[in-house]
Amino acid sequence: MPARTDELNRFVREAMALGVSRDKIEEALLEAGWHREQAAKALAAYADVSFPLPVPRPVPHVSASEAFAYLVLFTALGTAAFSVLELLFSLIELTFADPADPPAITRDAWLSSMRWAVARVVIAFPVYLFTAWWIGRMLAREPAERASPVRRWLTYVAMFIAVAVIIGDLVTLVAYVLAGETTLRFLLKVAAVAAMAGGILSYYLWDLRETARERGSALSIALVAAQVAVALFAVSAGLWMLGPPSEQAALRIDDRRVEELKAIARAVDVYYERNARLPESLETLKAALEATLVTQDPETGAAYEYRPGDGKAFELCTDFAKASLSVSRDTTWTHGAGRQCFPLEAGDEDRK
Repeated sequence: MPARTDELNRFVREAMALGVSRDKIEEALLEAGWHREQAAKALAAYADVSFPLPVPRPVPHVSASEAFAYLVLFTALGTAAFSVLELLFSLIELTFADPADPPAITRDAWLSSMRWAVARVVIAFPVYLFTAWWIGRMLAREPAERASPVRRWLTYVAMFIAVAVIIGDLVTLVAYVLAGETTLRFLLKVAAVAAMAGGILSYYLWDLRETARERGSALSIALVAAQVAVALFAVSAGLWMLGPPSEQAALRIDDRRVEELKAIARAVDVYYERNARLPESLETLKAALEATLVTQDPETGAAYEYRPGDGKAFELCTDFAKASLSVSRDTTWTHGAGRQCFPLEAGDEDRK
């Protein structure tokens, strides 16, 4: 096949040297049985300039810096796209809550996931924009690099991943439709994935075809503006869901209060198992078990309130800064803001 390709290139060069137009050369090649893509590639090897002899276009070369730039570009794009989808999914789940579908993660895991998703978008998306700008300048200086094998291969890999995501998205949609389990929340998630993957696929298909377009075109600017708008919306939604850092600090202190109350409740369980009765006070509990229990609020220093009741029943009370998030599955320790008392029972196997 290389020998036949050499013959094709030689024919095109000699025909152009004789002054035959490109259209006539392409028509002759197509009549001879060459594919249109082969003919176009052979003709594209020579610049369309006025000169007595065919002028070859510069041959793109592969460099380590070019490979580095495209690897950074697509890594940052994938990281930002995945994180934007994660934030959109969380926003959809909070906006369209389904009581029949309890969350599969704990509140702490959900908060951590949101924080990391926002952080990834805040860092990865500007890296993607800067790298895209850098590559645009490189291609403006050396237009021949648009045909670089590194650029084309990595772009096709990105498009392959986008196509795989779209296929998986559609398969999931069909499976859920057949099971009769489609909800508005599910359909919105499917639409978000399809829009993200479809947008990436469409952009890079257009990018590969428009080999001669200018990076500063109105369409390019509009696409960048759309990307920035989606990223800003996702980050804003994430910050809205998380709340300000001061609120996060208050939630962490509330989490500590809950953990300390849990430890006290477990100690009461042990005391009741050994003595067949409840301890009279937290001091009695600590002395009997010789356990290191925290019985004071970590922020205010006020003592946790313990109230023994009849039989196995007892209560633990304290003040909380914030209400429990709706994603929490630990219903025993779900609380509102302010004073909260938890009715408990010694030896309860269902208590977490």
